Amino acid sequence: MWAPTPLSNEEVLERLRRESRAWRQNRALLHGVVLGSLALFSVLWAVDWIRNGDRPDFSSIASLLTVWVLGSLMSEQHKRALREAAGLDDPRLVGFLLEALECDERQVVDQARSALVRLLPRLDEDSAGALTPAHWSLLLANVRLGRPPELVRACLPALKAVGGKEAIPVLERFEAEARRGGETKLADLALLALPDVRIRAARAIVVAAQDQADQDEALRQGLR
Repeated sequence: MWAPTPLSNEEVLERLRRESRAWRQNRALLHGVVLGSLALFSVLWAVDWIRNGDRPDFSSIASLLTVWVLGSLMSEQHKRALREAAGLDDPRLVGFLLEALECDERQVVDQARSALVRLLPRLDEDSAGALTPAHWSLLLANVRLGRPPELVRACLPALKAVGGKEAIPVLERFEAEARRGGETKLADLALLALPDVRIRAARAIVVAAQDQADQDEALRQGLR
């Protein structure tokens, strides 16, 4: 019996880039249409109610919300690629696995969470280069009480290793909330991550300032 050839890490990564891009674009487009339609319907309903005293037809809202939900669903190709990613040993995939936590299929979510617990603590500067700004936002959003403790516990060393200035307020807030909530071990992990993140953020500021100084000097030289 014929069986498909397993995809390489690079092939899975590239497929997820395409699927993720399409998913986000479709979701943004549909959600924009829904929000615009809701705003328009609200105005029309208000005018009709003032003129005629008629109650609004809420079936239209239900239809729009259905479109909103459907627009958030991932394609079957996207889900298959996420299942493949969950079985690989590649920290570059953590961003897409964080996206998988928003999937409507429980099995995909569970597989992604297990993979994240395994891969996040291994995130380094090289593999973090595969993260998009949206992925960073998802990573920071998972550092809060109410998320699965094993997932939060995996996110904290990742931020310690590669987190930038955006992670500082998140870690500070989480450390305080976790300590108040009796989650001492998680609070200690957040506190442990903060010095490294602050140093990295300070270095980034110094490098940016030096780069700007170099550009200014080059500009002055060019004007002579």
